[in-house]
Amino acid sequence: MPTYIHERFRTLIVDDDPVSRSFLRDYLGDISDCVESKTGQEAVDAFEAALSTDPFGLICLDTFLPDFSGREVLQRVRDIELRAGIEKDESTIVVMTTAASDIKDVLKAMNKGCDGYIKKPFTQEQLFTELNRVGIEFSWDPT
Repeated sequence: MPTYIHERFRTLIVDDDPVSRSFLRDYLGDISDCVESKTGQEAVDAFEAALSTDPFGLICLDTFLPDFSGREVLQRVRDIELRAGIEKDESTIVVMTTAASDIKDVLKAMNKGCDGYIKKPFTQEQLFTELNRVGIEFSWDPT
């Protein structure tokens, strides 16, 4: 079980696939309070609504959604943060999750302000390694 170094944070899980959402919720449930969205618009609305009261510390964002691409959602999130006066070093950490392995997708997401990227399917250990890499600090012993 992971031990989170800081206080618990909130995660917005954005994926149209219920199995993927379930895995992420199960993987993150010990360290984070998770909110789920099935579409890009739901995600943008949830992000904006939470910003002034209980903002998300992490967004796990699928690249392919029924209404927007993950990159479009990411751009809207960054635009909302910009309008709210949130500096880059205080912005929400966004990790893209995708089945696509095209390096062009990775580069485009990084250029839009994505902090991390993980290819599906992934294990809890792989997810936690990526979260540590992007600055979400906790220790975890898989044994």
